[in-house]
Amino acid sequence: MKQRMIVCVLSGTLLVMAGCGAQADKKEGELQMPEEKKVMLADYYERMAGTADEQPYYELVLYTQDADHLLLEQYENGGTDQESVTSYSVPKDVYTNVMDLVKTYDLANWNETGSESADGVYRVIKYYDNGTYIRVSTDQMPDDGLSAFDDVKQVLAEAVGTAE
Repeated sequence: MKQRMIVCVLSGTLLVMAGCGAQADKKEGELQMPEEKKVMLADYYERMAGTADEQPYYELVLYTQDADHLLLEQYENGGTDQESVTSYSVPKDVYTNVMDLVKTYDLANWNETGSESADGVYRVIKYYDNGTYIRVSTDQMPDDGLSAFDDVKQVLAEAVGTAE
């Protein structure tokens, strides 16, 4: 199995994300999930835009954990140098629910659009799909795109309530 490394810089933090190459015996329509631990599956990130001060941000990152659960990490910073991180073990269907929204809103094709968010919040969704990462932001969304960001955030935030 080939291993790919994707390196991203987000909020001054270097993130290294591992992704699997093609996996054998994948059935049509089946979600492809890497077997390695702590591979990022989905990421929702938001920060206030256009402020002169430190920009507060909120992030929910879903990772692989074990055969039965996923790891959900919640990052919060109110505009200071202090970042709080809380980790939760959540059911595997959280990733399925996120991917259902990805398909409903056709996020893979958003990079071809050009509308910008006017709500003062910059948002990003990244997700793992068939061995690659796809990233969309409020800079690249269709006119009705804010609801996709709200729905993905809601699925991930509700998973905190189902955490073990």
